[in-house]
Amino acid sequence: YRFTDQFTGEVFGSFYANIRPTYQGRRYHQRYEDLVLGAKGNWQMNKNNGFAFSYTFDNYAKKDDYNLVKLVEKVYNNINHSARLYYTGTFGQHTFNAGVEAVHESLRHYMMKDTGMVSRTQFSLCVQEDWKINNALNIVVGLRGDKSPNYSFHITPKVSALYRPLSFLTFRAGYSQGYRIPTLKELYQEFNMAGMITIYGNKDLKPEYGSQLSASVEYDRNGLNLSLSAYHNRFKNKITYEYLAPGVNYDMHYINSDNVKTTGIEATVNYRMLCGLSFMGAYTYINDYNVKDGYNRSWIRPHSAKFNVTYKRKFGKTTESIALNSQWMSRITRYAYDSDAKAYVRYVYDPRTICSLNLRSELPRGINLGFMIDNLFNYHDKASDSDVQLPLNGISYVLTVGINLSDLFGK
Repeated sequence: YRFTDQFTGEVFGSFYANIRPTYQGRRYHQRYEDLVLGAKGNWQMNKNNGFAFSYTFDNYAKKDDYNLVKLVEKVYNNINHSARLYYTGTFGQHTFNAGVEAVHESLRHYMMKDTGMVSRTQFSLCVQEDWKINNALNIVVGLRGDKSPNYSFHITPKVSALYRPLSFLTFRAGYSQGYRIPTLKELYQEFNMAGMITIYGNKDLKPEYGSQLSASVEYDRNGLNLSLSAYHNRFKNKITYEYLAPGVNYDMHYINSDNVKTTGIEATVNYRMLCGLSFMGAYTYINDYNVKDGYNRSWIRPHSAKFNVTYKRKFGKTTESIALNSQWMSRITRYAYDSDAKAYVRYVYDPRTICSLNLRSELPRGINLGFMIDNLFNYHDKASDSDVQLPLNGISYVLTVGINLSDLFGK
């Protein structure tokens, strides 16, 4: 809603509910509910100065609803309040941004003592200076500070540069640091995934520190886009997860890794033709060094590639499109600690290639129809590969219908 030419406001909300049937041997069924409410405001004081405010409330609950008696138990509840205030000012070739954030989170879980609740409030401050030196060169410098109970105040910097010597050629480079406090879920939660595995929290987790160095070059001209990017990340106390008893079950818990380094290179090509045909290809190499006790426990596949070809054309008042997507991922070798054998065990997971075919029809009055064949060539994962991805066991067919009510009933 526009109150004045300088001030606008927005409110939003959503509610989600899902009921699962009663599992065999139980006397109750489970209900899942999520309520989200929020508001946004923008105050443009003048041409060069403005404030933006936002607040979001998110209440997610899991309940056990008994079938024979009027009893509902709230066994899981995660409540988040987040508020943000930002200022943006433009002064000639400089754009200055500053902001403050506050997040309060509460977590109740049935695995906690007496179904107790834990809560935490985190505050953040940030400033950023965007300096447009000339039409070809731009530099951004920023600082962020975070504070939460039981953790000291920590500042992280960032700096980046963009250089465009020609209209179709762009160079980018940057360095940044990161800092992340363990979430309440990572500290306390015990999450049961449909009875298959349980992920346990770890109250002894330390904050995660990271730094990243990145660079890229991009060419964009006459429908052809080429890009090459590289990055190197280093982490201290990176928060990840590991098996509790490999070979016995899939239960995991959160841990801090000793030494994590990730180096990646990505090359992409996109070409769009005037006839409506477009091609996309990408290759990614990642060297993920996630070592504990001398063994690399990384879950990341080192090589992957994507390819897409799409044909889109307008016929009268309708627009039709067909797209073929494919994704290839290399094999992965990793180690996991076996608590029974008291030794690290080597695991090898096979490469995989997944393809899909998508058809889409955009009809008048805001009606869209879609049909997808996923896993087009009927690829089957091995049972052991479920550790590193959601297993595929055959072809899937998906039909979608989308209706834009404003277009359907509008003039």
